[in-house]
Amino acid sequence: RPPEWPGYYGVDLVALPGVDILADLSEPLTALPTGCVTAVKTRHTLEHVPDLLGLLAELHRVCCHDARIE
Repeated sequence: RPPEWPGYYGVDLVALPGVDILADLSEPLTALPTGCVTAVKTRHTLEHVPDLLGLLAELHRVCCHDARIE
């Protein structure tokens, strides 16, 4: 997670600084329950996900009704 995004959790495949949740974005986000996410910020990520539609379906599942995705 970039330092300019306080309050967010960093999600990545590799345990780097700022990564709070290790996850392969091509797989289900099993560490996150349904409807638990209120906002998603991403940059330079989506173009690297081979199964983008699968990730979007998972984001739909984990995001609450009025979540914001940027």
